[in-house]
Amino acid sequence: MFILLVYKSIEEEDNHGDKGLNGSDNLQSKKCKLLRWFGKDDVVANGEIASTNPTDLVHHVPLGNECWRVWVTEVVDNVTLYRPTREHFLLEDALGSTIAWPLKYIKVD
Repeated sequence: MFILLVYKSIEEEDNHGDKGLNGSDNLQSKKCKLLRWFGKDDVVANGEIASTNPTDLVHHVPLGNECWRVWVTEVVDNVTLYRPTREHFLLEDALGSTIAWPLKYIKVD
């Protein structure tokens, strides 16, 4: 009986960790559109959600509460990244890679 209770506790922790920042079910691998993070908010890229966990790293920097990690699968408008690095400054630089993008400028399909 004790083993069952410990297992259940671990399972509940794992399920809690799968929730996105907004408390919804896991969004990992969901297709999304990245909106321009400055000026008008038109679509600048298509991608897939890689992580909503604020402690996950993107290029050695934690996501924090305002960003999600996103795989860039298609660039529509080659704008400056929200968090540029030495290797990635524009969206086209990050094609096929993950970037941090402000969650308020991500539209989940």
